[in-house]
Amino acid sequence: MRTVVRIGMVTVCLLLVAACATTMRSLVDPETWVDPTDGVEVTRAGVRFGAKILTLPTEEARLVQVLGPYDRSEQAKNRILVWDRLGIFAYQSLDVDAIEAVSVSFSCAELDFCPKTAYPGTIVIGDAVFRKPAEPREFLRYGFRADDFFCFKNRGRYQMSVACIDGGPSLGLFEIGLRD
Repeated sequence: MRTVVRIGMVTVCLLLVAACATTMRSLVDPETWVDPTDGVEVTRAGVRFGAKILTLPTEEARLVQVLGPYDRSEQAKNRILVWDRLGIFAYQSLDVDAIEAVSVSFSCAELDFCPKTAYPGTIVIGDAVFRKPAEPREFLRYGFRADDFFCFKNRGRYQMSVACIDGGPSLGLFEIGLRD
């Protein structure tokens, strides 16, 4: 009887491990993403929000097609489109309709245009996977280069920047834009 119980428990444990591994894979594997809240992946070809790929620069209509309607817009040096429920905002040039940068925020509260909620998904940049604001050493481990208060990483024609102040976690605000 004990052998049967042990085999049953081992089977249950193996099933739990397999289920956890499958869940973790789906959190990181962009091919399983459907909704923009599942994840953002920056590739050489574009920026994937859930199941849809966006290339920068883009137009407001295309960004709305990918992310859905924005919740509000703010006026600064640029027009800033804000998706409060997604934790995402985008910079639109005032002189043209082009959107050249999109920001994904795990924690942004300092500015009027910060989204009202944090981004709930995963951010994948090459082999770097982020689910929350990271420590500066994590960015360096993933090949970001530090310059003053920011860390940068290039992926194809895109550049990611994130505040990575020494001695504490980043602000969790990833900006994705075109490389200079």
